[in-house]
Amino acid sequence: MERVQGPESKGQGWCWSNCVRSVQSFQFLLSSDYERCEWRETIEKLQRKDVQGLVLSSLELQMLMGSCVKLRTVHNLPVISNKEDEEGAGLWGFLHVIVRSARGFRSSASLYCTLEVDSFGYFVSKARTRVFRDTTEPQWNEEFEIELEGSRWVRVLCYETSLDKLKLHKDDNEIIDNVLFRGQLQLDETLAQSKSWQQATLEMDGVEVDMSVKFTSRDLSLKRTPSRKQTGVFGVKIGIVTKRERSKVPYVVRQCLEELVKRGIDEVGIYRVSGVATDIQALRAAFDSNAKDVLLMLTDLDIHAIAGTLKLYFRQLPEPLLTDRLHPAFLQGVALSDPAARENCMLHLLRSLPEPNASTFLFLLQHLKRVAEREAVNKMSVHNLATVFGPTLLRPSEIQIPSATPSHAWSHEIMAQVQVLLYYLQHPPLTASELRRNSLTYPM
Repeated sequence: MERVQGPESKGQGWCWSNCVRSVQSFQFLLSSDYERCEWRETIEKLQRKDVQGLVLSSLELQMLMGSCVKLRTVHNLPVISNKEDEEGAGLWGFLHVIVRSARGFRSSASLYCTLEVDSFGYFVSKARTRVFRDTTEPQWNEEFEIELEGSRWVRVLCYETSLDKLKLHKDDNEIIDNVLFRGQLQLDETLAQSKSWQQATLEMDGVEVDMSVKFTSRDLSLKRTPSRKQTGVFGVKIGIVTKRERSKVPYVVRQCLEELVKRGIDEVGIYRVSGVATDIQALRAAFDSNAKDVLLMLTDLDIHAIAGTLKLYFRQLPEPLLTDRLHPAFLQGVALSDPAARENCMLHLLRSLPEPNASTFLFLLQHLKRVAEREAVNKMSVHNLATVFGPTLLRPSEIQIPSATPSHAWSHEIMAQVQVLLYYLQHPPLTASELRRNSLTYPM
């Protein structure tokens, strides 16, 4: 069944009259809790209005609402945008969000917020605050940095954590927390043109959520600016770092991946959900200064902050991991129609990378495949991982980026970068001997 965009779609009447009455069974898989709430409310509203003379029994209504289940993430993000052309290009860049506080809840509860953003026309959860316990006025004051890919809306949902074991989802043991509030903020040109923080208050049924937002355009956020301090690791060429460390893979990559394997490989939305910005910056500073307590920080920090630090390292390399020089060839190679020619080209390009780049890429690739093997638990498929890491590993340095790239061309460029990484993720395991004929080995 085609993906249903929302409860107000043209197929609405068909769904109501056929999903319950038919001998067939239908299940709606929704990546957005916001949409799931809309569906439930619309079903209840239509039931009260007796749409087209159709009256559902309590059991039938429960069956239909039960079909609107929560899918924690879109398993296979599309390789083309789901947006209509007339909707506009949306915003590309980074959205900085501070979830400050909320008020108006009727009784004390353990509360947290999540942020959803539309990416290529599909809403996915991008961030989650900590749980603020036993309060009617939570004070989160947490900042997140969320990548926007043609995005037009950010949605905020407030939940009450469920401590009732009877509410555990029978399939995956997921606690179905209660949504107490939802609201959305349009990402318009006013926000795009402002360079300062904008204050916003979302309101629903007497509950108010205060937040601050600031947008950084792709022209600024995608710059690979070299660090002025060559003694650190962020913003420093990978060859310089590995030579200084006498290693094949930078220490920051090895340590982050080690901790992610320990605690994050089964975390739902790992690499997709943003970590708290202050935690990421603190860990970055510790790696840059070679702080002695970096290992302790790794064990204490939220796992999404560690994943965010790893992504930040690759994003801030002065040159992409797969290099500026080979960038056009990677895009051309993955587009070859002949499978044999494509494989020969893509493997040859890996052999052409500098040794630190190739070693690090293979090390990361091996890890990402392990993450994808746990898709049933973490909901991160190879498509999702390629979407997250493809542009980060391939995006050219600032001197390679045209100053005025049309939005549709920009979107096409990102999709092509995603396809490159997706090719390697779906390729049979790559061994060092296949690439370097025993001259390249995996780091331990």
